[in-house]
Amino acid sequence: MTESEDPSPPNPWLRPVDWFVPPALAADDDDRRTRARILVATCLVGGLLTLLVGSTTTLALGLAPGIAMVNLLGGSLIFAGAFLLRASGSIAGTTHAVLGVGWLMNSVLFAASGGTNLSALYAFPILPLIATLIGGTGVGVAWTALVCVSTVVLVNLPATSIVLPVEFAVADVQGQVTRDVVVITVWVALVGLLYDRVRSVAQRDAERARRRAEESEERFAQAFQGNPDGIVVADWTSRRVLECNDGFAELVGLGRARIVRQLDWTEALGMSQAQRELMQKSLDEVGLCGEIEVSLADRALRVRAREVVLLGRRSVLASVRDVTERLRLEEQLRQAQKMEAVGQLAGAIAHDFNNMLTVISGYADHLVSELPDELGEMAGEIRRAADRSADLTRQLLAFSRRQVMKPQILDLNALLRRLERLLGRLLGEPVRVELELDPRSWNVRADPGQMEQVIMNLAINARDAMPDGGTLRLSTRNIDAEPGTALGSGQWVRLRVRDDGVGMDEGTLARAFEPFFTTKEQGKGTGLGLSTVDGIVRQSGGEVAIRSDRQRGTTVDVFLPRVLEAEADAERAGTPAAIPHGSGHTILLVEDDPMVRRLASRSLWAAGYQVIEARDGEEALVTFRDLGGAVDLVLTDVVMPRRGGAELARELRELRPDVRVLFMSGYPNPREDRGAHLPPDVDLVHKPFSPATLRTRVAAALGRRDGGLC
Repeated sequence: MTESEDPSPPNPWLRPVDWFVPPALAADDDDRRTRARILVATCLVGGLLTLLVGSTTTLALGLAPGIAMVNLLGGSLIFAGAFLLRASGSIAGTTHAVLGVGWLMNSVLFAASGGTNLSALYAFPILPLIATLIGGTGVGVAWTALVCVSTVVLVNLPATSIVLPVEFAVADVQGQVTRDVVVITVWVALVGLLYDRVRSVAQRDAERARRRAEESEERFAQAFQGNPDGIVVADWTSRRVLECNDGFAELVGLGRARIVRQLDWTEALGMSQAQRELMQKSLDEVGLCGEIEVSLADRALRVRAREVVLLGRRSVLASVRDVTERLRLEEQLRQAQKMEAVGQLAGAIAHDFNNMLTVISGYADHLVSELPDELGEMAGEIRRAADRSADLTRQLLAFSRRQVMKPQILDLNALLRRLERLLGRLLGEPVRVELELDPRSWNVRADPGQMEQVIMNLAINARDAMPDGGTLRLSTRNIDAEPGTALGSGQWVRLRVRDDGVGMDEGTLARAFEPFFTTKEQGKGTGLGLSTVDGIVRQSGGEVAIRSDRQRGTTVDVFLPRVLEAEADAERAGTPAAIPHGSGHTILLVEDDPMVRRLASRSLWAAGYQVIEARDGEEALVTFRDLGGAVDLVLTDVVMPRRGGAELARELRELRPDVRVLFMSGYPNPREDRGAHLPPDVDLVHKPFSPATLRTRVAAALGRRDGGLC
């Protein structure tokens, strides 16, 4: 039977007996409860037999009336012993009181009868027996001595030494003896029967308690050994390990036999002297020591300790937790939060910054086409500077995974061959570029421009790691990942970029993808190269892995999921043809930034469009009504005061369901911005855009035949 199961039902013989056992004794250990039960059984059986049988049979046999009176009084007092035990809770006191009543009663019966009531002496041997059963050997020996002495004294009393007014003499000795022998025999038999019942119940209770103790010990041992934390119990003074679980042994890298009673547990954990003193001071003052961080080999541990007393011995109970993985996850969380914070900052400034870049690059394009050669070249430099600024914004958005991706089916082999000559010029003659391409390399889905940036960033980092020149190897390979690996099950294409440069130490490698972390000199690195790579690859559904050794070079592996050929063919088949430019259409241009509005209007007028300007959604709605809906296309910014682009589009569709709307925005991904309320399937041109890009997108929107939100 387990501890959780119900105990055996109580024995019906013991129900009246257990009522007289005090609650304190009933909940006590098995020995005291058993002795209390025997005492109660003796009182009840002996008292009732003496009270009822002793007195009634005396009168029925015509014996001396004094015998009946003594039996009546003595039986009542013996029976009352059960109530005395319940009231006092004292086994010893009740035992002596009951045995005293029995001894006194039989002494009076024998002495008062002038020695004729021999049966009274026959009951004396019962007293030491009961005393031994209830009180133990010491009490039994004492009562044996008392009975022996009192028997000798009573037998040697003169027959006329005690004269009482009531007759106690026994005329029919044979009848008296017969009756008393029967009564005593029945009494002893009943007491023995109850004792056997009590003993059986006690044995069952003891067995049940033993099993419960074993189960409790087993549960404790399993919990102790199965605890994922290391648990150790040590001596207070010497700090030597008294007991430890397997978790602690695993943490310190030793077997339990070499730890228990052999080692100082603080030394086994590699705690410094300062940490030991701090822990001991805390234990001495409050008996408890909070978390202490300990570094053991390549693990980070947190130790807690408290003072305990086990088996009367002052000890220390300590738990040791391996928090290496937790700290790594916390660092990843801090890294993600840092990236999120920078991403939010980049997204916040991207709108206004892209508006300005739109104006700068747009007017620079106009100047390039209208100015003479030298001035045109200057304008071209302005345009290139704007493009570089736009690239920096895209880098900020890419590593924070906020950059808008334009994925398509991509052959990495073809991309690398196309970049091979460019990389040679970019890296310089000291660096040799080698391609090791798998001719059966699968296709992937990624943004070609973003993947070019990934390769360029990795190549530039490799060049900087090889100041005296070296070899940059770029390779592709198909990977079938098994379940349970870092990539998880699936098919991947691995792009490997390997150099034989100076490499990185563990500290630098651990921070390689951290935004703004760089080992380059001041002004020679932004710290966004690998962060951008990581952001682009992960946004494309891939993974990045890096390993490096000092003076042996660095290897960066980019894993991208395979695109099945059926998917690639379907996507190529669905690629629409280019939409030709149109002219002579009326365009309602809605933009709150006046510089962007003027640039867009100028570019569209130059392409032959009729442009009507509005400063925000509210003004555009009024203008649209005034024109009677005679507008071919509404080109609107997304986020504007008074009325945004999405709300404007809904209002216009109520006035004219087939109106075409093309959105433009400087935010990185307004479709995912809840404040923009932009449907996911709308057509969107991102700022900064060139005049040519704007004209192309407008012509494409006007070329749609289905109308609606373009």
